[in-house]
Amino acid sequence: MGIKEETKIITCTLVGDGMVGKTNLALAFMKEKVPEKYVATVFDNFASSQSITGDMYTVNMFDTAGQQDYEGLRVFTYKESEVIVVCYSVVERDSFCSVQDHWMTEIKRHLRSANKKPVVLVATQVDLRNTADYDMDTSVSTLEGERLAKDIGAETFIECSAVTKEGVSEVFQNVILCCVKRRKKKSNILKNMFKKLTK
Repeated sequence: MGIKEETKIITCTLVGDGMVGKTNLALAFMKEKVPEKYVATVFDNFASSQSITGDMYTVNMFDTAGQQDYEGLRVFTYKESEVIVVCYSVVERDSFCSVQDHWMTEIKRHLRSANKKPVVLVATQVDLRNTADYDMDTSVSTLEGERLAKDIGAETFIECSAVTKEGVSEVFQNVILCCVKRRKKKSNILKNMFKKLTK
């Protein structure tokens, strides 16, 4: 028996500092053109589909503002999402530092341990590593990203580029896998509780 159609809809929230490429990541996943100029986002909603092990899933993405003043708007998305995608830019160390200093603190404040949700850590703009403006002193290495993912308890860590599309599909494959895994775990907990109640 297959999964019901409505359960094949996955909802995630994209968070991270402004200008790290959250909107471009969503657009690249939707196979739309990535704009050349930066356009600030307060709140947006995107959807696209991805096939995993023969099943097609629709991923709804809440694209949130990177400015800390908009926390009130993000609260809704944290609660409605099944997976949180935390982004930073490999060429912007401040955005990397913000993951622990701000974003994980904010997420934990609104999602208590009873409602903990999987986090996917995403390093964006890896295409900029190959440019003349690339500064090794202020950029973030792959190893640093892997360490941060471990420190914050992320389910996985992926580097990507919305411009070259490198890693974009993998980001959302992992979002789906994290969600499916969480649903199965919740389902098993409920089954075990029901068994105990019916003994």
